[in-house]
Amino acid sequence: MKFTSFEQLPDLSEKVALITGGNSGLGFSTAKALALKGALVFITGRSESKLKNAVARIHEAANEANIRLDDSKVRYLVGDQQSLPAVENMARNFLSLNLPLHILVNNAGLISPPGTKISYSGLDFSMTVNHFAHVYLTLLLLDALRKAGPGSRIVNVSSDSHFFVFGSQLDWSILGRTQKNSMEGYSESKLMNILFTQALARRLEGSGILVNATHPGMSITEGVTENESFGGRGSFYHRFMIFFFGILGSSAEEGSLSTIYAAGSPEVQELKLHGRYIGPSIYFSLIKPSQVQL
Repeated sequence: MKFTSFEQLPDLSEKVALITGGNSGLGFSTAKALALKGALVFITGRSESKLKNAVARIHEAANEANIRLDDSKVRYLVGDQQSLPAVENMARNFLSLNLPLHILVNNAGLISPPGTKISYSGLDFSMTVNHFAHVYLTLLLLDALRKAGPGSRIVNVSSDSHFFVFGSQLDWSILGRTQKNSMEGYSESKLMNILFTQALARRLEGSGILVNATHPGMSITEGVTENESFGGRGSFYHRFMIFFFGILGSSAEEGSLSTIYAAGSPEVQELKLHGRYIGPSIYFSLIKPSQVQL
């Protein structure tokens, strides 16, 4: 299937979706696409003001497209993914609504400065936000996904940066050690997204829940333009990264297409895509991930 626009999605008015990090970047583009196709969308983030602004922007996009979007169709849940208790509270707030969950998009991610740890746990910042928080949230929401019935989706947004983790066997000490540089921590967390996808897919085989990972390509988002990890904002390295991504990268709208496809395209169920890694191309490619094994 040639998939170049969210408009190719079917009507999603009977679906409920939750997108982490949905207030900006790839997550916002994904949330907007699903909302404009009729889904009841929940976006999560740590800043209530930014979440409110994102909801307003989605409604503005609907108005510009002459799409009627009820106020209640786009909602937000406040939760900071560096805190697992906050993730649990966010999940409980969703579960209290007694809704099925048809689409869970684990999108939130960051590149943290080297050596940054979560104060209460001592775990690496990038690994906690990008991996542990999503694992915990997914497990807490599994019953809601089962309630949605066959065809519900879990989409884990990974990255080809996971190829930067070399070797044939995974060194499990990466889960708790302090990273030497920003990209090391980010790349290892993206590898864990892939391995989590594969492991969860095996455990949910036959359940009707489809689990896949996606690669958005090199996308120029706030994660690049506003990131303090590239030598500090305004530094030579930071300006170079913005230039580099600007030349070779894609927009957030383009980068989110692989995730939108995995979240909403009927082809995913028709082809029984499960435990796969879906990359950005005109015809979405099933990428062979890194050979690092569990």
